[in-house]
Amino acid sequence: MTREIIWSNGLGTQSTAIAVLIAQGKLPKPAYAISADTSRELKKVWDYSHTYTFPLLESLGVKVEIVPHTYANVDLYSGKNELLIPAFLKNGTGKLSTFCSGEWKRRVVMRRLRELGYGPNNKIVLWMGMSRDEIARMKTSDVDWMSHYYPLALDLRMSRYDCQKVVLDYGWPEPPRSRCAECPHQQNPEWREVRESPDEWQRAIQVDHQITESHGVYLHYSGVPLEEAAIDDDPKPNLFDGCDTGICEF
Repeated sequence: MTREIIWSNGLGTQSTAIAVLIAQGKLPKPAYAISADTSRELKKVWDYSHTYTFPLLESLGVKVEIVPHTYANVDLYSGKNELLIPAFLKNGTGKLSTFCSGEWKRRVVMRRLRELGYGPNNKIVLWMGMSRDEIARMKTSDVDWMSHYYPLALDLRMSRYDCQKVVLDYGWPEPPRSRCAECPHQQNPEWREVRESPDEWQRAIQVDHQITESHGVYLHYSGVPLEEAAIDDDPKPNLFDGCDTGICEF
């Protein structure tokens, strides 16, 4: 029995390219394009998707499914008061592990997939948007009813640059990098971008205060309060690649 294709749409550059490639007939149509709403994603990411990606997919007959954050059982902290985001120790002397993507994306999407009727008796192929320059981040599924597949890397051999070109050649503007406004995996140019939105900047500062008070850690990689961080300095080279590259993928 052929497994139905479900696409885990991460909302970033590679995912936008997948939408264009479906429209161009270079990839088959999945049954669903499913995205987890972490409730923290940059507004401009959602604005782009609602303006360009989602209308295109719906016109092609691909069902767009946005799973709300209410499907997550935890938010910033686990039930044992463990911090889930990869925050930094004081003065940048170390960092915590990343658990937010698993709780806010992977588990959320899987819960919704089970509600949609997928499982051991209705198995699926789950597309994920890593490109060929991200092979090291590709993972196999840990459940037998869902197999992971990476069409950009395995079928089309596309890099992130190739994905950007596909989107731009289609006539769309370059997609914003998909990430939460409070994500510690941001370089200084990305923090400056957050600062351009007063509401998101204040929200990030509030989270920074909260995690410093609760766990003595910080959002900025320098390990100082966000308001004091030197975000106008040049970024450290290759510090992070952001959510588009799979750090926060499903």
